[in-house]
Amino acid sequence: MKHINELASSLDNYRRAILLVCFIYDNPGFKVKVKSINSDFVESEVQKVISKGIEIW
Repeated sequence: MKHINELASSLDNYRRAILLVCFIYDNPGFKVKVKSINSDFVESEVQKVISKGIEIW
């Protein structure tokens, strides 16, 4: 969360920021958990930086 908030703050100086998230490994056993303890906090922080102009690819 610290890094995406710092990236969003940098938009005061720059016009565009993209957060590119890549998972480059083979893991056929990967499962997404429905909800974790911090998922609501993470979701609200991500929405906040998106509203500041961060593009998440």
